[in-house]
Amino acid sequence: MPRAQSRKLSKKRSTLNNSSAQRPIYLVSGDPDIVPVHSNLIRTGRRVRHDRDVDRPAHMVLKPGRAYVVIGHGDSKGTVKWFHSGRGVAEPWLWVGMKPSPAGSVVYLYSCKAGALLPRSLRKCASMGHVDVVPMPKGEVEGVVIGFLDQVDRLFQTVPFDSVRWNAILSQYVDNAYIDEVEKRSGILKSAALLMLRQSLET
Repeated sequence: MPRAQSRKLSKKRSTLNNSSAQRPIYLVSGDPDIVPVHSNLIRTGRRVRHDRDVDRPAHMVLKPGRAYVVIGHGDSKGTVKWFHSGRGVAEPWLWVGMKPSPAGSVVYLYSCKAGALLPRSLRKCASMGHVDVVPMPKGEVEGVVIGFLDQVDRLFQTVPFDSVRWNAILSQYVDNAYIDEVEKRSGILKSAALLMLRQSLET
């Protein structure tokens, strides 16, 4: 490998490793059916940008050396849309083949189905996501989903990014949490939310 290319690769790895040693910024789309997720996350002490706070293309918002969790509506084609209440419409914000694309950040896609194809397209970032429907942290399942996102935050801060390893750790957490919920009999909705999460982590 040429020396210049080797230095560039080493710099990229260093940037991504630094990104996964910090608590992520949560980017929450403004869709009416996602409200009040941003408020629920803020109450937990997380740093959140919501709706109109994100008013630029993804490659300008997702900064190199930073870590993010993106919460928005996704689809199996690998598109995540952003709803901006000022424009009153949801528009593609991350998608397969987008140019220019974000670079140098670690991006966790907490978006339905987008994790199947989109991470492979975000080649300049470290990225992973969910391959099926995910529950939102609100209503009766708020605590269960926040508990899962606590694990995501912990991975960002303690485990260097590796999508396979992160997926395995999160899957094990969900398995254990599901057993606990069944034993506590605290409600069918909570158990169902954990089953959704487990299915969405299947690769």
